Amino acid sequence: MTFPVLSGERRRIWFVLIALAALGIIAFVVATAGHADVLAIPMNNNGWSVCQGGICQWGTGALPNPNIRHVPQPQTEEEKKAARGADEQWQHDCQPTLVRDHYGVKRYQYSKVGCEFGSPE
Repeated sequence: MTFPVLSGERRRIWFVLIALAALGIIAFVVATAGHADVLAIPMNNNGWSVCQGGICQWGTGALPNPNIRHVPQPQTEEEKKAARGADEQWQHDCQPTLVRDHYGVKRYQYSKVGCEFGSPE
């Protein structure tokens, strides 16, 4: 099989087209590289698989939201009483109040520095 020899102008056009295609592929790879750390794969029977940083989870039902962290709740009465006491102490120390900012969004303000992170200085 022989290929036709392209003239100078056609060769230049093909070269430009191939270069543009290569640049497009490189731009696509660079643009999507930031999303490569989390891979969510829907599976059959309403199941899912999520892999992030080499750790994979499997489950059924709705796909979990990676931005929501589930905090274990206190189980015994002593743990519940200690948690309630800590919450009341935080409320007393930080005195959270809702204030509208200049965009009209309600935001919490605290009486001490560090309360937005859980504990006052």
